[in-house]
Amino acid sequence: MREDYDADMIKKSNQKFLSMNEAQYQSFKQLEEDIKDLLIQAIKSNDPSSPDAITLVKNHEQWIRMTWHSFSPEAYLGLADLYIDSPDFKAYYDKIVPNGAQFLHDAIHAAYK
Repeated sequence: MREDYDADMIKKSNQKFLSMNEAQYQSFKQLEEDIKDLLIQAIKSNDPSSPDAITLVKNHEQWIRMTWHSFSPEAYLGLADLYIDSPDFKAYYDKIVPNGAQFLHDAIHAAYK
């Protein structure tokens, strides 16, 4: 997966993550748990542009922004593509709910079209 990203971007994102204070880290972890719950709820609609899916994407984007050095819609869409192309990402989201990676991918793409 690292080969898909610029080394400097990874370094800056890691630095941003490591510079979190305890409260920021706890917020990050809570948002991660919220995203899991939102994914479970949103996938029930089977509609990646549903209100629940939009809420999922907004929270997921906020979570990503907490660690990314810089954010762009293009990079975010690329990350969404990795969710279905990378076995590690796919396993992470599919463990939360079957077909979770595909649904999150589709929801991100629906939100940014």
